[in-house]
Amino acid sequence: MTDKKVISIEDRIPKLKERRKRRANRRFFTYLTIILLLIVVIVYLQSPLSHLKSIEVMNNLNVDDSEIIQLSQLTTDQSYWNININDTIDHIKQHPEIDDVQIQRKWYNRLIVEVSELSRVGYVNNGSNYYPILENGNILDSFPLEFPKGDAPILYEFIDEAILVELTT
Repeated sequence: MTDKKVISIEDRIPKLKERRKRRANRRFFTYLTIILLLIVVIVYLQSPLSHLKSIEVMNNLNVDDSEIIQLSQLTTDQSYWNININDTIDHIKQHPEIDDVQIQRKWYNRLIVEVSELSRVGYVNNGSNYYPILENGNILDSFPLEFPKGDAPILYEFIDEAILVELTT
């Protein structure tokens, strides 16, 4: 006679019930976790925690941080996730002294704006004011200075603008 172990159906039913119960509990906790994560994300997006906290401007020498932030049209009241980086770059590039802009998102609520400026190669004296001349030959008529910075030479009595552009390039 072969020695086979026979398990009765009464012994198997509690084990099957226990397995089903464990599977159901696992499924319940998985769904509960997903729902709770969705609720946390929604609460975060609706709370002030998702707003832009700080804007850091780097590599600017001539244009003030506050002017760059004002040009970017960014405020701490807007959501960090609704910022359009390309539009912000276009707004900042409207300044005549700014050549290139790169914006990086840091952590969950910080922006770093890296600016590349056109260098000032000289100043033109026009009466009582001095006007910066950029490396591309543009004279910044809208930015008169009472006293020039000591970073470039002062050019006197340049009337012909074509010669001035050729000199600066």
